[in-house]
Amino acid sequence: MGGFTHLNAVSGFSTRFGAAHPEQLVQRAAERGMSAPALTDRDAVTGAVRFAQAALEHAIRPIFGINLAVAPLAPAPAQRRRTPVRGGAHVDEPPHWIVLLAQSRTGWARLCRLTSAAHTHRDGPLVLTWDDLRQHAGEGLTVLLGPASELVRALTAGRPDLAEHLLAPWQQLPGIQLRLETCWLGCTGTGPGSLRLAARTLTLADQLGIPAVLTNAARYADRGQRRLADVLDAATADACVIDPVRDLGLGRPHFPEPAVVGAPSGPAHAARLLRERAEAGLIRRGLDRDPRARQRLEEELAVIRTLQYDSYFLTVAQVVEDVRELGIRVAARGSGAGSMVNHTLGIATANPLDFHLLMERFLSVRRASLPDIDIDVESARRLEVYDRIIERFGTERVAVTGMPETYRARHALQFPVKSCMLS
Repeated sequence: MGGFTHLNAVSGFSTRFGAAHPEQLVQRAAERGMSAPALTDRDAVTGAVRFAQAALEHAIRPIFGINLAVAPLAPAPAQRRRTPVRGGAHVDEPPHWIVLLAQSRTGWARLCRLTSAAHTHRDGPLVLTWDDLRQHAGEGLTVLLGPASELVRALTAGRPDLAEHLLAPWQQLPGIQLRLETCWLGCTGTGPGSLRLAARTLTLADQLGIPAVLTNAARYADRGQRRLADVLDAATADACVIDPVRDLGLGRPHFPEPAVVGAPSGPAHAARLLRERAEAGLIRRGLDRDPRARQRLEEELAVIRTLQYDSYFLTVAQVVEDVRELGIRVAARGSGAGSMVNHTLGIATANPLDFHLLMERFLSVRRASLPDIDIDVESARRLEVYDRIIERFGTERVAVTGMPETYRARHALQFPVKSCMLS
């Protein structure tokens, strides 16, 4: 695409929208033989200096511009409901964006005045009023009305008559050069980035005798930055399109596959392996002739099978075994020490029957959450434990979590007071 001029491209200086540094945009433009790229960040020109410096290094001509939201021309419907009739949150109408390009030093000065004017309105969102445009727009500026403008959105709605009506105020601004911006991104339908809307825009430009320009509305320099742009869009969206439970599996436990812990595929095989290892541990502990121990083990195995936690217990047992093989001291603590299964698997040392520990504090069919099996290891060698666990189960199954300590108001006050030896 050598020779193509990007007239609408944003960088990371477009907060929560652009995904590339200005230098990356310039570098890619130079590599593709583009002699005059534009930087048109949203709401600000703060990336212009870095953009100009990069353009100087690559011996290409920078074009300075900006994307600004403009107050709508069409009157809003009377008595618009702030909240849907059937409940739910109110969704604000998207802003109407235009692109301003500076043709000269005079145009740059006008562009900066318009940008400052948009930032001075503190009674609502950052928007350029028509009074601002009439006062500061003029010679040296090019205005692009593209897919996000009020005019082209009228075309999206199938209203070329309204689009023509909305064009008149722009034509009345003295000195500006007006262009209709077409953009085809391969999208389907009639919305922004679609071939249909691009064709409608070109048709209107031809009918009214207004020059049209082609842009890509670039948000990133490389394909690999697409994911970052997707994250930015998701973070600023009105609603999450991913169901945390259905799509991400949040809210329910995930255990290693049975094969990872030495059992054939299928939950029944994991349950069979857990029983074999627990009964072997019962013999090893010398409790196989103790009816109380055997009854307790059967009760716990039944609960574990009902909850389908077999793979979980096998996983923890494997971790403890690996830690001991490293010569690292390890011990179970908390309510998990009250489990006979943990005792027979070698996770917990103490016999819960000797200390009258209750299994129900740790595991019960009435408990919805996954039981915690707390394992303490030598602090100085914990990184060795991490490495062994990752080696055993793979990075795709392992995550390291932390618990940051925070203070509420009362304790935040008590802490510095104690440092002054006051109590």
